[in-house]
Amino acid sequence: MGYRNIAVSSSNNKKDFAFQLGATDYTDTSGESAAEALQKMDSASLIAVTAPNPKIIWPLVEGLGPLGKLLVLAPVGGHTCKYRHALDGEEAIDFAEKQGVKCMIEKFPFDRVEDSVQHMESGNVRFRSVIVLE
Repeated sequence: MGYRNIAVSSSNNKKDFAFQLGATDYTDTSGESAAEALQKMDSASLIAVTAPNPKIIWPLVEGLGPLGKLLVLAPVGGHTCKYRHALDGEEAIDFAEKQGVKCMIEKFPFDRVEDSVQHMESGNVRFRSVIVLE
């Protein structure tokens, strides 16, 4: 599709998984700052951040190229997606289908509700957690 997807993390723990999800490059910030790594790769046009932490976000700004954008993806407030035309929605669905985009969830059986809450509070949730009734 013409994009380079660079995964940035504070350790190598997620490296293999990042490549499974389609990353083309991986940067471990325990040895090098994210900004330095991104600048070596000609800087970023868009940085999507999934951890709304100012200590993480601020250093990434220096890794943006000219007119670059920083997008914070976090469960804070609401956001709507406005389509200019019905074709926009169809193109998004077509993209997801062609690229094999799949929803990833962590399932917890109803009898392990307390475990699921502890898992979430520990910060170890990687995807949407879903309690299933079986």
